[in-house]
Amino acid sequence: MEHHAEDAINLMRKDIEQFNGKMVEPYKEYEEISKSYEKLPPNQDDDFKEGLNKTEKALKREERETTSEGETSDRENGKSSNEDGKVDIEHDETSNFHIILQDENEKVEIDENQKRDLVSLENGDDAPTSFNKFKRDEDVPEEAEGIASDTKNSCKNRPKKESESGFKEPMEEFDKSDESTCNNECNRTTRGQRRKAAEERESQSVKRARKESDVKAETKQCILKLLNSCLGVTSDGKFLSPSEFACINCFMECFRGSVPSVTRTALKTWKESASCELKETGNSNVIRQFINAVLLPYYMRCNTCRKFSRVEQNEPMTAKDMAKFVCPEGCENHQDLPEVEEVIGNSKWDSSKYGAIPLLQNNVMVQLIDKKYVLSKLGVDPAFQQKPMLIEDGGKPFRSVPMFKKIFYKPHSDVVANSIEPSLMEVDETVGFVFSEREHVYYLQVRNTILAMWALHPFTNITRQMVEHQIITRGLHRIYLLEHVLPAVHNFLQYKGLINYGLVPFIRPMTTNVKKVVIIGAGMSGLSAARHLKHLGIPSVILEGSGRIGGRIKDERSEFGTPIGFGAQIIVGNYNNPITLMCEQAGIKLKPLNAYCPLISAIDGECITTDDPALDRVAECHYNAILDAMSHNVEAREKHLSFEQMFNDLHHVLVQKWKPSMKPLARSEKFQQLIDFHLGNFEFSCGADISGISGPHQADNEMFPNFAGEHSIIVDGAEALIDRIKEGLDIRLNCHVDLSMWNDRKGLRKSIAKYIDDDFNAVILAVPLAVYKNMYDNDVMPEILASKITSSNSLGAGLIDKIMIEFDSPFWHHLKDKNGRPVNYFGHVPRNSTDRKLFNIFYDFSTPGRHVLMSYVSGINAADDSIFKDTNRMVEKCVEILRCMFPNKQVNPIRWKHSNWASDDRIGMAYSYVPPNGMGNMHDMMSLCHLDTNRVDSIDVFFCGEHTCSSEPQTMTGAFLSGVRQAANVVVTQNYVLPD
Repeated sequence: MEHHAEDAINLMRKDIEQFNGKMVEPYKEYEEISKSYEKLPPNQDDDFKEGLNKTEKALKREERETTSEGETSDRENGKSSNEDGKVDIEHDETSNFHIILQDENEKVEIDENQKRDLVSLENGDDAPTSFNKFKRDEDVPEEAEGIASDTKNSCKNRPKKESESGFKEPMEEFDKSDESTCNNECNRTTRGQRRKAAEERESQSVKRARKESDVKAETKQCILKLLNSCLGVTSDGKFLSPSEFACINCFMECFRGSVPSVTRTALKTWKESASCELKETGNSNVIRQFINAVLLPYYMRCNTCRKFSRVEQNEPMTAKDMAKFVCPEGCENHQDLPEVEEVIGNSKWDSSKYGAIPLLQNNVMVQLIDKKYVLSKLGVDPAFQQKPMLIEDGGKPFRSVPMFKKIFYKPHSDVVANSIEPSLMEVDETVGFVFSEREHVYYLQVRNTILAMWALHPFTNITRQMVEHQIITRGLHRIYLLEHVLPAVHNFLQYKGLINYGLVPFIRPMTTNVKKVVIIGAGMSGLSAARHLKHLGIPSVILEGSGRIGGRIKDERSEFGTPIGFGAQIIVGNYNNPITLMCEQAGIKLKPLNAYCPLISAIDGECITTDDPALDRVAECHYNAILDAMSHNVEAREKHLSFEQMFNDLHHVLVQKWKPSMKPLARSEKFQQLIDFHLGNFEFSCGADISGISGPHQADNEMFPNFAGEHSIIVDGAEALIDRIKEGLDIRLNCHVDLSMWNDRKGLRKSIAKYIDDDFNAVILAVPLAVYKNMYDNDVMPEILASKITSSNSLGAGLIDKIMIEFDSPFWHHLKDKNGRPVNYFGHVPRNSTDRKLFNIFYDFSTPGRHVLMSYVSGINAADDSIFKDTNRMVEKCVEILRCMFPNKQVNPIRWKHSNWASDDRIGMAYSYVPPNGMGNMHDMMSLCHLDTNRVDSIDVFFCGEHTCSSEPQTMTGAFLSGVRQAANVVVTQNYVLPD
């Protein structure tokens, strides 16, 4: 099995044709019934075969007559007949038909409803109403039952006959009124005719599927050997898989529970443990499930020679048993098992055709799967999950990370970003892997196991050998999973960046004889792309135009005694967040941010949150209601309205719906100041004025799942994380690649070749959006970047500047949360709308003996306003506002620092936003790669960065994810083969 879509489709084509909906599932056991007739005594068997031959000839003759041009008058009147008068096809007005089988002494009719109910009967369901004359022997399973006759001219006291296979065939109950007309020989012939007629009506695809899945296919050795009466090598029995077979005696005794006491006890215990699951899966394959769960042997792989051995054991195996297993008689004396070689050599080996597959035992995913899921639907055995354990190679237990345990979706709750629905295949998974309706559980068994292992211990590479220890099933199904499913699924999850990413060691050998991938830009997105490529064994080189690594991640470390981020430093949502995970991997300390944020008025220093909490709540609810109304306003999406215009319109509409007693509140100065605080906070999140932000599309990323959990601040600074990510990567500084020279791919190659000698055929651009916008020229536009420059005009490059000030005293430390703890930040309620862009929130970065606050200014016009260019004036304005907020305190600054991103022409922005003329899908447009159609000396160009991530724009998490995504795209488009 390969993870490429085309190979997977070719591999599974036969199964798709077989199970594409044309096959009616209940027919799967249908052919089994006819096998009982093959055990009739010789004289009865002759009559049975004679009846089949007559029926077959009659049906073929009728088919020829109905397709001929000269149809009989009987046919025109709704009835067709043949010469022998044995079979009539009677048509009714609704095009439904009845199969009428005639013999000398009787006429029996089976309509379509009865035929369908007969199938249900043989699958173990309750007797249907259309067959109320049939009586089912409750002690005999559906596989052992013959067809009960609905003939009215039969004997009700007909004795039960013991077949050659050792079980008694149930006979039918007949109508007493026709008892005197009994003709046993005629009844046997009629039963055979009905069976043959029913089989002739089935499609050829159904017959082929049934032929593969039932008895008489070939002579096989019984794998159970439970009884002295075991038939051993025989063709009379049931297939459990293509290579595993149970003789009919052992199979039936398992069902009755009449085997030795150990098996009877195991059956009782298993039924009690799995009772809730059996209600979900139905009873037709219960006995197969029991055999798979309790009676089949284990096939364990030696951790020295890597060969399989067959192990008989009653107790369920554990991952520790698998990890420590070696050949019992020594590797040098090991003999290859033929059934193992058969599975290894057959990639189409499939046990799902036989009704039930072995389920995973003692698997770690049960620790993370919500109880609302039916475990058997996920390929997990609910009866044997007493000892799930996560172990490393050699049996050493792992440690877990609780911050990352939201990997599987929890029903009836908000979807967390990067979470997986454990019972379904994701869209990209269905493209990469093609399975039939029942085979997809193989993928779920392996995928969910790997993801659970990574979620529980993301501190080392999850290798295939480690996963093998967790794939614990009985029977040969385990070998199929390890040999044919695990390699492809493991590769797929790693190349998609769902496992083994971040700061875990590089363990794959580098691919040889392949061209390098060139990455331009050493920010978060460029570093993540390079690191992910190296995890996949693909060589790359990063060219950075400046003299430092990190891009928009930059910390001030020297002035204030603690790292303070000029750029990104806050993690928004910890659950499933790769930034949080890498901090855990690196041992970088995170500080959860207290959700409590007191709001201080700049007019009189009042703490509105504590002094007037009702007004604070009303203003916040009103603001959130307007945002909700914006996101649901369909008409506004077509008008390209600004956020400011939409907000003002909706504000007036909602206020009109207030109670008359509350309307004066909307006109109060304090209420408007609170609204200005929230608007200032929104402007900070976009880095632009609300007049230049799209109203309808301002929250398009909310359509995607978000990272849940509390926010955190990286105490050691985000540069500490960058220092760990860059380890082991080929990064070359001060390599200024002039993008404006890229009029064609020759120019692209020439501008890069100045800095590297290696050949390359793929380039990843990891530069900020402002770089594209600044190089826009109507007269000269590089061919390769033309569409990106055009798309960049539908996105805005937001700008914020940060300022850090140290004071001689902590004048704000009297602010406490509801539990009496110091607050992490506090808000500035501005005096007017002009001040809302200034210092919206102050963050406390104090350390013992150092009293430091950090804040910011925002707005699209920041670079044009003198206050943002003059650091001293910015400090004066900040101190003025703080003195208004704390009129009774001494506010004396000691030292300060200013980020001044606007002056850096290689960055020139903070993060992207959607302007009124733009749309949220412009992020996706910016991410589209440019593939070179000229395959001679070709160069494919890829794009990453926070502005290319629709789900997480404006964050370093989005930048990281975009780099991983483009690294995966490079592997696919360049047809790289991942080394083992």
